[in-house]
Formats: sequence, structure tokens, C-alpha cells
Amino acid sequence: AQRTDALRRSEERYALAVNATGDGHSDWIVATDEFYASPRLLEMAGLPVDTNFKGRADFLRRFPFHPEDRDRVISAINAHFSAATVRLELEMRICRLGETRWHHLTGLCSRDAKGALVRWNAAVTDITDRKCAEAALSLSERRYALAIAASGEGHWDWDIVTGEFYASPRMLELYGFPPGTTFKDREDFI
Repeated sequence: AQRTDALRRSEERYALAVNATGDGHSDWIVATDEFYASPRLLEMAGLPVDTNFKGRADFLRRFPFHPEDRDRVISAINAHFSAATVRLELEMRICRLGETRWHHLTGLCSRDAKGALVRWNAAVTDITDRKCAEAALSLSERRYALAIAASGEGHWDWDIVTGEFYASPRMLELYGFPPGTTFKDREDFI
């Protein structure tokens, strides 16, 4: 009874930790082609949480990969299965209920003594917010670069803590320095 209670508590702790991540996960047992997708993964994919799959091929058919990413992701996973590597990480898009979402997949192979794939486990994290923030930052940086270029002005940046000094190509031109000139620090520039 004591071992049963300890096992139950351990399983409860593990379930709470997995739920706390907010990630979805899957488990594929190669020999039996048993494919499990967690309720959270199903929810992330816009599938009913009681969805079951008749193996990995059925999962791949029904999972809402973005059309432009589907072949790339499946090929990367299959190549990983063929290699002797243990872990795979990749980013992919899915089409969840008409909305494009970004996911980060971390997969882990279990292999037998001869290196053959026995089991595949994957954790999937929704990174859509991060990808949107990166895209917004990139757009802002491009707009700022265009505005600076349009102004015709040169600029410089000095990191007081590290001493690093940056001079823009236009500033180098205005001061008569050859293109690509760098300065060790502000004092070197002066």
C-alpha cells in the first residue's frame, strides 16, 4: 500500500508539472504504432480533446500543419528517425481553426541497443506571441533604418559600461573615414 501511495503521489506531481508548462505532448510506440496526443496538444491543434489516432500516419494526416510547413516538418522528423541523434528541435506553423499559430517542437527518440527507433516523445510549445513580437520588432527596426537613411544624417552609439563605440556608415562618410572603419572605443574615435 505504501509503494502504491508513493507511486500515485509521484504520478500526481508529474501530471501537475506537465500541466504547469502549458505544453502539449505526444508519445508514439513504434512496435505497436500506438500514438497518444495529450488533451493539451489536441486543444493547441484545434482538435476535440477526446480525439484518438489509429497510429502515427493517422495523426500526420489529421494534424493541422500549415501547408507550407507540412512536408518540411515531416521530412525533418523522418530524417531524425533515420539518424543516430536523440533530440530534435524545430519550429513550425499550424492552422488552428483558421488562425496561423507557431509551435516549437522538441522531440526525443528512445532507441534500442542497435540504435533502432523504439519510441518517440515530443513536447510542443505555442510560441505565437514570441514570433509576433519578433516580427513587430523586425518591422520597427526596418522602419527606423529607412527613416535614418532618409534623413541623410550619420549617427553613433556609445555603450558607456563596455566602452563599445559604433559609427554608422553615413557618419564615417561625413567624417571622411574609409567605409568599414571601426573604433575600439569612444576615445579611439576622438
